[in-house]
Amino acid sequence: MKATMYLILIILSLFSFTVHAQTLDLTIPPVDTNFCVDNKELCDRIANYEYNLLPQFEFITPTTNKDKAIFYAINVIDVWSTNRAIKGGYGKEVNPLLPSYPSLAELITHKTVLIGAYEYAQWLDNRAFVVTMNYTLGAVVVNNLQIIYDNEF
Repeated sequence: MKATMYLILIILSLFSFTVHAQTLDLTIPPVDTNFCVDNKELCDRIANYEYNLLPQFEFITPTTNKDKAIFYAINVIDVWSTNRAIKGGYGKEVNPLLPSYPSLAELITHKTVLIGAYEYAQWLDNRAFVVTMNYTLGAVVVNNLQIIYDNEF
């Protein structure tokens, strides 16, 4: 097995050597000194930053209304299920920003402040962030509902 592997490596290295051994033409083509004379308008636009050499890229995929609706719905269900598990006496809050047994007002205030911060930072305009939060909060809600189901039914 090792002999076959070594033979393959030797053959590949010889192939690689033959490919890279070819000569490369590294000469620089002559510069057209009359380019700006012939293309004055284009050179003026480039000099005044009116012409982008590269296209404008949009790196943030905008959030759809469906994603935002799911985000808000999951947050409401999270507050409801957390409060129900705490009031039932068989659950506690594991978020370190909240006490172990927060009131409904504390849960709502916490969610409102966080969502307001997300809106202010424009994170809710980024689809990747919203979808990630939907999956994360969805897992939290499923856990909360499982705790409620195990203790009430």
